Order: sequence, then structure tokens, then C-alpha cells
Amino acid sequence: MKHVFIFCLLIFSLLTICNCTVEPDQNNVSTNTETRKEPTQKPETPETIPPEIIPPETQTPETETPETQTPETETPPETAILQINELRTENDINLKMTEYVEFKVIQAGSLNSLNVHIMYDALNPFIYAFPAIEVATGEYITLHLQTFESVCVNETGDNLSLSGGYESCPVARDLWVEGTAELLHKTDIVYLQDANGVIIDAVVLNETPSKTWNNNQAHFADITENLFIAGMWRSSGGSKPAPFDAVNTSAIGKTTFKSVSRYEGRENTHSAKDWYITTSGFNTPGKPNQ
Repeated sequence: MKHVFIFCLLIFSLLTICNCTVEPDQNNVSTNTETRKEPTQKPETPETIPPEIIPPETQTPETETPETQTPETETPPETAILQINELRTENDINLKMTEYVEFKVIQAGSLNSLNVHIMYDALNPFIYAFPAIEVATGEYITLHLQTFESVCVNETGDNLSLSGGYESCPVARDLWVEGTAELLHKTDIVYLQDANGVIIDAVVLNETPSKTWNNNQAHFADITENLFIAGMWRSSGGSKPAPFDAVNTSAIGKTTFKSVSRYEGRENTHSAKDWYITTSGFNTPGKPNQ
């Protein structure tokens, strides 16, 4: 009986041992446990890099060497060639009739740099500088030497009917000198000069022709000599001009209805034989001479 008790106790002890859970001792856990490492792999390169992260290409942009060109410069227009065509030496403020010098354009171009010289007064000659206007061959230009009306307008553009004023011409160019002073005389010298001092045309007037100039016109001798040297005024025979080789204006008197007119269509001989005095009422500013 005693043996049976001991056997049962042994069986019970064995069963108790098998059912016990043994807790591991943390202090006895080995710190040398080998750490498991994941294999190192290179990240896969995507086939296409998103555009937003594509770095810009670092390169020096090709620069085209510009062709060496001379900058274009506008050629200034040629200076027009004018001829003195008609002159009126008298004015009448009541009739609104001015003194004038009319020109005919022989060659088209610009009036810029052209000057009209009226040499009656040796100490204070009248000089008019044309504005920069383009003019056509055959065009008439009237320089009115007084302004008696407020409607007188300088025609510097293409509209030749712009100006009012007595004797302004709707088919010719009218230019006006401000003021009412007398500027042109029956004994006078008028010439046209460019910016380089070249005389383009001239006319010499004398109311009382003689072999010598009057005292107040003594300076005319030097001027006519210079005009002769320039080939712009001479005697009818082609020699050095004297006072009686001027255009005789004694027939004009004090009337505004006569003028000194060129024989249009004739060769310019630069002498008095190119000119005549119109009969009363046939002065024609801005139109062909009659």
C-alpha cells in the first residue's frame, strides 16, 4: 500500500513539472545575438524622371555673332535750285498789296539752308532763311515781304491753298514776312545763297542808271563785283557790270501794278536782258509771267 502511494506521488510530480511555464530570465538573454540585416539593394531608377525634377542642362548658350553692318543713315535731301522770277518793289497797305519776290523751282529738293539777301541797306541787309520745305520742279514760291492781314499763313506743307491774304495763290506756295516795313526798293540787289555761301541766282535793280552808284549805294560796287566773279551778274556783253547794266526800274514809279519780270523760257544770261517791266496790272505772283 505504501508503494502505491509513492508511485502516485511520483506521477503527480511529473505532471506538475510538465505543466509549468518557464519564464526566461531577461538577465540571461545574450546580448551577442546577431542582428538580422536586410540585404542592401539599390533603388530602382525609374525609366522616366518626372519633368519637374529634371535638372536644367548646364551649358553655355551659343551666341550668334551678329554680322557687322554699317547702320543705315538717311541721305539728306538735295538742296532745291531756284531762280528769281518776279519782283514787286512797291506796297500799298490800303489795297493789301505787298512787295514780293517770286521764285521758280528749277530743280526739286529742299529749301532748307537757302537764304534770300536784299542788300539795299549796307549796314542792315534783310536776310530771309527759307524753312525746310520739299518743293517740286516747276513750282512757284512767292515770298510776300509784308503781312497786312491776319489770314496770311505760311504754306510749308502740301496744301498750297492754305493761305489767305490778298494775292495769295491757291496753286502756288505762299510765304510771308511778318511786319509792314518796306524791304525792297527800285534800286536794290537781290540774290539767293545756299548754306555754303554759293550764290545761286541774282538780280540788280537801278531806278536811275548811271556810270557810278549814288553815295548811299556805294556798297553795290563791291557786291556786283562779287556777283560777277561768281558768274551770277554781268553786263549784256558778258563783261564786268557797271551801274547802267542793272535792270532799269524807272518805269515803275510808285504803282503797285507793275513788277520786274523774267522772260520765262529763255536761257538765264545773268544780265539785265533777262528782265522786263510789266505793263500795268500784269504782275502775277504765283503764276507764269505775262
